[in-house]
Amino acid sequence: MRYLGAALIILAAALIASAYRERLHMRVRATEDVLALVRYIRERIVSGLEPPRVWARGFSGENATLREMTAEIMRGVSPLDAYSDVRQRLQLSADADACLSELLSALGGIDIARGARLLERAEDTLSDILGKIRREAAERTRLAALVALMLSVGGAIVII
Repeated sequence: MRYLGAALIILAAALIASAYRERLHMRVRATEDVLALVRYIRERIVSGLEPPRVWARGFSGENATLREMTAEIMRGVSPLDAYSDVRQRLQLSADADACLSELLSALGGIDIARGARLLERAEDTLSDILGKIRREAAERTRLAALVALMLSVGGAIVII
């Protein structure tokens, strides 16, 4: 019976660590998807000034929340308003959120050269943020695994 209790403690600690790791990587994936959207918009605007309804029509990323946002833009909603509707579900970091908000508030009423500069700056900023988030996620994942290991070994020792 003791061994079963110890095994259950180890299993619970592993499941908690796994759930935490998945939560950390959700933010990484969301930032990667937003960066892909910014790169896509940049390609479309640099090749010719396209209004948001046009570039939104061609985007086909994997992130369902971003697809929902671009669908709203295609219906005529401003990019910033469409982003505001999905902002919470994307779970971006505060820095990535501020960068994307600034970019989307300016799109639509700018010339090609200014739009290209704005998009390039946003892409660079989001790339830096993504690197930082990846490093933090890796560090926190290792820490969560270590804590889970310590708790499960400690719990097993107490039960045995």
